[in-house]
Amino acid sequence: MCGALGLMISGGASAAAFDEAVEGDFSNDGSAPTVIDLGVGVHTISGSTVSDPLDPDYFTISVGPGETLNSLVLTAMTDDPPDNKAFIALDDGGAFESNTDVSTMLAASLIGTVDIGSDVLVLLQTPIYGGQGFTAPLGEGEYTIWWQDTGGPTTYTFTATIVPEPGSAALLMIGAGGLLRRRRR
Repeated sequence: MCGALGLMISGGASAAAFDEAVEGDFSNDGSAPTVIDLGVGVHTISGSTVSDPLDPDYFTISVGPGETLNSLVLTAMTDDPPDNKAFIALDDGGAFESNTDVSTMLAASLIGTVDIGSDVLVLLQTPIYGGQGFTAPLGEGEYTIWWQDTGGPTTYTFTATIVPEPGSAALLMIGAGGLLRRRRR
């Protein structure tokens, strides 16, 4: 049954990549971020910012019904100077209500090359600059990321993993079990 379940989950999974260098610049407007629809699977999101002129990146990850944003891992980052940290904030919904009032956001923090390999959702659960707070993983909805570095140019890549919600996975297992029983008859 596990093999059938794996096939059902991986068969429905997609992998997408959004690379700002290929797809075009992420929005610089927190009230109108770039929307990225991903679906179940492991996806890469890459971008870059400069500090002069100020170039913040805003993008929204949509998590569909029956899905969970399980992790958002910082897989690569360059920064100038190398020990500099970038600002990152997370908000629920398709836009930032305020770019100045962190109490309206879920979380705001700093992130640097030392955090490569870390799940940003876990890091943001203890926000340095405040926020309402949240518990990962994140369920159905829209989540907007604000990335900004005022110290120099920076590049970054995240790996976003979206999985079926635990209840959805259980339903897949029940369905897979039913398919296997039918085939054995």
